[in-house]
Amino acid sequence: MPPARRPAVRVRDVAASVSRCTVAASEEAMQDILDRIGSATGTGTGSTTTTTTGTGTGLPVLVMEGGHLAGIITVHDTTRLVRRHTLGPAPGSARG
Repeated sequence: MPPARRPAVRVRDVAASVSRCTVAASEEAMQDILDRIGSATGTGTGSTTTTTTGTGTGLPVLVMEGGHLAGIITVHDTTRLVRRHTLGPAPGSARG
């Protein structure tokens, strides 16, 4: 975005609609979330085990706990998770 436009752009202009997001309970298994997203896009295994509170079908995933937003899982988060489990931790990484 050009610097000159930044003062005029509001959060609502760039935010993802909640209806496009997947909403999940904090105690759900990550694999179930990934399967659900994959099923919606035609790439998953079609798992139907879910305790979700929303009907969105993509990323980001809004993680809810007690009716409040507890966190957000982004494309970057899922990519990092997949890399970590297929390639192992990054060199010099403290986490594995």
